Amino acid sequence: LLLWLLPRLRSISAPDMKVNDRVATKRQHVLAFALAGGVLLLMAVVVALSFGRDAHGWTWASGALLEDLMPWRWPRIMAALFAGVMLAVAGCIIQRLTGNPMASPEVLGISSGAAFGVVLMLFLVPGNAFGWLLPTGSLGAAVTLLIIMIAAGRGGFSPHRMLLAGMALSTAFTMLLMMLQASGDPRMAQVLTWISGSTYNATDAQVWRTGIVMVILLAITPLCRRWLTILPLGGDTARAVGMALTPTRIALLLLAACLTATATMTIGPLSFVGLMAPHIARMMGFRRTMPHIVISALVGGLLLVFADWCGRMVLFPFQIPAGLLSTFIGAPYFIYLLRKQSR
Repeated sequence: LLLWLLPRLRSISAPDMKVNDRVATKRQHVLAFALAGGVLLLMAVVVALSFGRDAHGWTWASGALLEDLMPWRWPRIMAALFAGVMLAVAGCIIQRLTGNPMASPEVLGISSGAAFGVVLMLFLVPGNAFGWLLPTGSLGAAVTLLIIMIAAGRGGFSPHRMLLAGMALSTAFTMLLMMLQASGDPRMAQVLTWISGSTYNATDAQVWRTGIVMVILLAITPLCRRWLTILPLGGDTARAVGMALTPTRIALLLLAACLTATATMTIGPLSFVGLMAPHIARMMGFRRTMPHIVISALVGGLLLVFADWCGRMVLFPFQIPAGLLSTFIGAPYFIYLLRKQSR
């Protein structure tokens, strides 16, 4: 119903993201902060690799023990790191594209569409669902993106139309996934943990593929710096400086969708990382486009590495998916942001 009503919605300009934002607009020594964040992230990866629990208690693995643990821990940690970075960057792009600081990658419905594509193939083709992860996840994300573009296209791809279309699709796919889970079909057990946002099935080959795609997409992001700087000021301002709004919004939507879909196919659909990381970076004072994106990427990677490590250790020997932990952390933070905006 919402998708049908979208073409009848009146177009409005995106709001200014800087309204009622008391964070300082300037931050010196951005490079120093980025280097410090990179060092902190590297330390977090080392700790996640080496520090953990076993049957005898807490241990710091080194030497032969660390070599034995590397094939198990390394793919998981790298998958969490790459997914966190991509979701954070996608969150920055979506928030600046829409001019809405409460927007996030999962709102577009791309992650839910990719997840539904994988689950649907599981029911149509017998066998290992993860063998079809890349093609079916990509197809589900592409179909979702196509529907968003069709639904929002009549309004010149205005931000609020894209968000409403994404919310409608995300709700629909989530409802369908819940129905399939409630059906009691034993085939759902194959992807149940993946749907929760876990790194359990990460492999070296998958991590390498994800890393290559991430590097390519992140290399494209700086080319969009001017667009991401002007769009939060509103559509009227963007037109006044000669920006072609429709092609710009399509390009940024495609970039954010590719980042979100790649992260989803790596560790499953996640919530709140793409919302929290840009906000934390902005609260630290990084509001210019590239510093905001860089610090958000570091924060997103750190959040998911920490969530994955906590998921392995908090209820040892049982494990909690990183996606559930990130949601547990993100939900109170989201409520805090809503209260802050209402003041």
